[in-house]
Amino acid sequence: MKPFRIQVTLILLLHVTMCLAYTSYDSLTLSVRDSLEELDQANCSMINIEVSKKIANIDVLESKLRTEKALQCALESEDKDLIFQIYTNVGDLYFRRWGEVDEGILFYEKSITYASGYVDSSHVLNSLGILHGEKGELDRALDYFHQSLALIEPHEMSLNIIIRKANIAKVYEFAGDVEKSLDYYNQILNEKTGTLDSMYRASYLRMVARLHKSQGKLNESEAMALQVIDLLPQKKSTLSGLEQDILNQIYLLLSDINIENNRIDQATKYAAKALDLGEKIKNIEHIQSAQLKLLNLDLLTGKNKSTINSGLELISDLNKSNSKLRLYNAHLIVSKAYKESLKYEEALYHYMQYDSIFNEVNSEKAKTNILLTEQKSIEKQNENLRYSEQYYKQQADKRFFTISLLSVIAAFMLGLIFLLLKIKKQNTNLTAELQNKNKELENYINSNIKLEQFAHLASHDMKSPLRAISSYTQLLKVKNEDNLNPKSLDYMSFIESATNRLFNLVNDLLDYSKVNSQVLNVSKFEIEPLLAEIKEDLDFEIKNHGGIKKINSNNQIIQGDRQKLKQVFMNLLNNSLKFSLEDTPVVVNIDVVEMLDKIKISVSDNGIGIDKEFHEKMFLPYSRYYRQDEYEGTGLGLTIVKKIIDKHEGNINCKSKEGQGTTFEITLPYRQSA
Repeated sequence: MKPFRIQVTLILLLHVTMCLAYTSYDSLTLSVRDSLEELDQANCSMINIEVSKKIANIDVLESKLRTEKALQCALESEDKDLIFQIYTNVGDLYFRRWGEVDEGILFYEKSITYASGYVDSSHVLNSLGILHGEKGELDRALDYFHQSLALIEPHEMSLNIIIRKANIAKVYEFAGDVEKSLDYYNQILNEKTGTLDSMYRASYLRMVARLHKSQGKLNESEAMALQVIDLLPQKKSTLSGLEQDILNQIYLLLSDINIENNRIDQATKYAAKALDLGEKIKNIEHIQSAQLKLLNLDLLTGKNKSTINSGLELISDLNKSNSKLRLYNAHLIVSKAYKESLKYEEALYHYMQYDSIFNEVNSEKAKTNILLTEQKSIEKQNENLRYSEQYYKQQADKRFFTISLLSVIAAFMLGLIFLLLKIKKQNTNLTAELQNKNKELENYINSNIKLEQFAHLASHDMKSPLRAISSYTQLLKVKNEDNLNPKSLDYMSFIESATNRLFNLVNDLLDYSKVNSQVLNVSKFEIEPLLAEIKEDLDFEIKNHGGIKKINSNNQIIQGDRQKLKQVFMNLLNNSLKFSLEDTPVVVNIDVVEMLDKIKISVSDNGIGIDKEFHEKMFLPYSRYYRQDEYEGTGLGLTIVKKIIDKHEGNINCKSKEGQGTTFEITLPYRQSA
């Protein structure tokens, strides 16, 4: 029991010391608090609300406590104007600084009962309309905006009237009532001269032009868009940020209008202007939007080769900027261009990329909405808890020295019990979560096994009809060679080529599906005899590429499934031959280093190399750095290599630069007992 008493004594001493330290700190601010309490209620309210604004983004809890104090002082003063002002300020803080819409609505609704004139009432009603619009409650938002407008309209407050009408127009647009939205925008544009400056008039004209376009009124939309251009400064260097956005959207809108009117030259002209504007102001988003528009115009005019080349460059840029919305549109356009060029494999690849990114974007949106809702709820609960604790703590400061040692011990014991209960609850939750994750993992593994079995059977069954297609095509070609014209013979050759590529793809899929389903037959063996077998198997490819100058290797013993690792080295050596430099003898170096519990194998060549940005993607299925018409292949070779290395519980990575060769580094576990 003695050690336990010592621990309790030390804990109590520490607790008392912390309490005394807090009291010392509190005494430093005591004079400030007393000064605030001595102020009259109006000054108390205003000082506290101003302090709350200044620290709103720094210390949320303290800022909220200040708003409570400001409200308390205002209500005690019974001054309606002051109470209105404080309630409105608190509503602004909750909505604009802390993003708490429901609390903002609550304080605005309280402030409206203290409004003394039509200006104050109109301001609050407009704010309530904005908040209900944020919540998606469009009918209530419209009701508040109309009430706000009705209060100020008789008094000819032009600028405030414009703001209310613009809000009403936006709500009608979101609700899908384009005619009513246009009516309110037109009312704004018909306000007397001088009410709107040219930039804001251009902004509202842009909205009207966009709405006319959505209705199919292309002539009206085009006329409005051209008015916008006339209103904005002619020198691009003098445009403000908002004016740049307006002009970019107008150029792209005019391009769309001309596409629908089948005026492709005009459409291209406006898309080029959008690109020129983006490049002058160095705005990446504007540049990429214009490039995407020009890409679509190339496709519409049948410039498939240009579409493909420009599209692949744009896809590369979009991958770097992580712009998924424009990226999946670019993949879709390139896919269509490949399809028009009868390159169906490439078309399918880009369509699959488009489909994957499209689904990913929609999935992320849904997931983000769920997570944000849950996170906001949790943060709100935690914040309320901390807020309450802080509030009651400050209330208890004045009575601190009346608390006895017994109450300190009781508080400590209660805290300890609470902590233990919390830990127990967390453990229970973690256990349940772990069980759910294990179940998900089990389902995932079973699903993968079934998919691999299906892929194996499907790939195997596809070989027979492919052989039949190839054989009968060759037979038709031989039997009817004299009766067929050159174009028909070309068609026959195209069928043979496509069938062979598909046959190779099926073989690779079959190999891919076998990797996980087969048990590794691990043994130790020398690498030199294995390389000799591979050279013999690749004899045709080696002769076809002018031979290999030399393969250097230190004849080390490695450990693993010999047949599977043979497949790995064969793929890597085949790539060294395929991607070799012209008129340069192929040199391959294989280096094996034995470490304590692993073996490191490096396979280096003097080929054309690979850009660093593609290093991580090269092991993904169907990933190709070079196009199909440049280098043949299915895009599964390195995927199979990585899957075999993963099966060995090893690792593979690539080091390469364009024009400087490639090195693949493989790490395999080395067990002495094997």
